[in-house]
Amino acid sequence: MLEALTPERPRRGGRALILGAAAVVSLAALAVALTLGAWAYNYRRLSMHEGRLANLVKKQPSVSRASQGLTAEGWTAVAVEVEDATLLKLFGEAPPPRVAEVRTKRAKWPTARVFAHDDLVYVLFFDADDKAADWSLLKR
Repeated sequence: MLEALTPERPRRGGRALILGAAAVVSLAALAVALTLGAWAYNYRRLSMHEGRLANLVKKQPSVSRASQGLTAEGWTAVAVEVEDATLLKLFGEAPPPRVAEVRTKRAKWPTARVFAHDDLVYVLFFDADDKAADWSLLKR
């Protein structure tokens, strides 16, 4: 009779299993959120630089004016021309996919300048009148 009055205890293994599963699901959700956040930040960062370069080319500054402006902002002038040796020096044996784009534009425009800052590389192309004509953005 005394056994009928004592409440039945839930098994401890079931509670531990539920708490463990909740922790795993929470950690997985956190990992997904952080991964998506990092991707979105990088996407936004690159799109801002692309927009910046597009606006710069639209204003068609001269070689000296564009160079002065970028170096004043902390960009380092890396090279005066975009030869394969320059690209090899910047990116090593594993260049980014957009290097082919740079090689195509290099054949089209007579003058180019290369600027680097952190992990980004700007390549500005200038026409025969030394006005900005095109650009490429590369990530190291």
